[in-house]
Amino acid sequence: MALEYGTQLESFAACQLKYSDKSITFAMTDQSSKWSATAQAYSSKIVEVTSQGGQALLELINTIDPPKGTSVVLDSGAGTGVLTSLLADRYPGVQTTAADYAPAMLEILKQKKVPNVQTIVVDAGKDHVAQGLEADSYSHALSTFMVQFIPGDDGPQTAIREMFRVLKPGGIIGIAIWSKNLIGEPWDVACKKLDPEYTPSDLPFARTMKSLEDLEMAYVDAGFVDVSSRETEMYLEFESGKAFADYFLDSKNPPFISIQRAWRGDVEDVRDELARVTTEHYGDGKIYMVAACSVGRKPA
Repeated sequence: MALEYGTQLESFAACQLKYSDKSITFAMTDQSSKWSATAQAYSSKIVEVTSQGGQALLELINTIDPPKGTSVVLDSGAGTGVLTSLLADRYPGVQTTAADYAPAMLEILKQKKVPNVQTIVVDAGKDHVAQGLEADSYSHALSTFMVQFIPGDDGPQTAIREMFRVLKPGGIIGIAIWSKNLIGEPWDVACKKLDPEYTPSDLPFARTMKSLEDLEMAYVDAGFVDVSSRETEMYLEFESGKAFADYFLDSKNPPFISIQRAWRGDVEDVRDELARVTTEHYGDGKIYMVAACSVGRKPA
């Protein structure tokens, strides 16, 4: 079910993870290692829901200016290649640069042997040209479920400004973020049942990129025009509550770890309760999500 916003706006415009919780701070190199460590588990399951979001983004791209055989596309935060693969399937002949900060993610992508793809390690929150990308060189700059995980109040905006920078005049930006993501909610419910004084964390999402409106305003600030936006509902489904609990605790996904840090004890103490809560209240592991997609054009 798509929730159409149809906002044709005339003029729209990893890194260091800083956790307010006990001033926990991870250097960018540490975060890159964490994403690399979770690459295999990430590839096996999260593909399911991010593929749905990627398809929704490409449907929206098709309404403004879809990639063609001569297009050169940047997939920023490519991970293990979900969107990269969708691009190759839907637009044969398109050249794609798959950029990500975690080398292990890109290694999994390389093993897929997606045609017409080159990979490059890039920190999306820093100067793209200094890291090897060329200004004014891409017909499309796309990203799915990455920019809102760049910490710092200006992190997401920096990534969008850099995407603007590497686009050709008239080039197309397309970004998908989670405007509703309940993947951490079963964990919070389980923890609250075990400890009534438990306080959920608002991590891992950036404070400045939580809604479709936030994304659209970031486009405004970067200088994009002809913006169109849409939200799409979807579900991340598991075979059972236990399967969800195992995935949430064992995948070592950095955002999941940041959510788990709000629990003061051993996270293993929550596993059985998490499975029970998920089974009883979330349809054996049916997690509701909303993908917010927005596209725009760099002025010619």
